[in-house]
Amino acid sequence: MKKFIIVISLVLMALLLRFYFLGKESQKMTVDTGLRDGVLRTCESEDHCFHSDQVKDEIDWITSEHINEEILDEIVKEGEAMGWKLVKKEGPYLHFTAKSKIFGFVDDIEFHYHEEMGELHFRSESRVGKSDLGANEARIRKILEKVSQ
Repeated sequence: MKKFIIVISLVLMALLLRFYFLGKESQKMTVDTGLRDGVLRTCESEDHCFHSDQVKDEIDWITSEHINEEILDEIVKEGEAMGWKLVKKEGPYLHFTAKSKIFGFVDDIEFHYHEEMGELHFRSESRVGKSDLGANEARIRKILEKVSQ
């Protein structure tokens, strides 16, 4: 029994160290963000990324007549209140990073207000890992709920 507890303890310690170093790695990574031909990149995998194309039919107001570039100012205000770091604000484009509290995993969050189409596009992606356990979707839904009120 004693050996079993030692083995389990070592395995847990190894997992915690792996997560710690993955979090540190994500903080140092350079990522490919920004607009490509006037639009945000799509998600390569929905397991660790959430994009406006995934919910276009579900969220009516992101294509509403009531959306204008002032929505970006609201997103900056609410995003910073949620602890996000504004990395870039360039015209109708915003790029934030969010860091998880426990291991320091960094995720990239982007918004683009497409004036000609009258649409707000967004993308949130984890830098490391194969799954975000729904964190990117929850983050986007939370801020959209705040700025739509």
